[in-house]
Amino acid sequence: MSRVIKDHADSQAGILLTDSTVRVQGGRSSFLYGDPTGIYITGPVSFLAQPENIRVGVDYVLPPISYGFLPSTSAHPRPMYIYNSPVEGVASVLEEVQRLLQELI
Repeated sequence: MSRVIKDHADSQAGILLTDSTVRVQGGRSSFLYGDPTGIYITGPVSFLAQPENIRVGVDYVLPPISYGFLPSTSAHPRPMYIYNSPVEGVASVLEEVQRLLQELI
C-alpha cells in the first residue's frame, strides 16, 4: 500500500510513502529518496552548517574552512577528514540514563 501527500493534484512537490520507501519531491528534478539500499538526493544541495559540524560516517568531520588556505604538500599533508569520535555525545547520553535511573530508584 502506498500514500501520496500533495498540496493539490497539480503540485510537483509531494511525498510518496510505501511499506519500504519514502520519496520527498521538491520539484520536477529534485527529490530525496530512501529505501533499504540507502538514501539518494538529486538536484542542488545546500548544507547550512560549518564544515566541522558535518559528519562523514561516525568518527570523521570535514576540516574547517581555514584549512583550505593552507597548501597540502608531501612534507605537510592536509587531511581530507578529521577524526572526531562522538565520545562527548555518548557521555551526555550515559549521564542522562544515570539520572533517569536514579529517579526511578
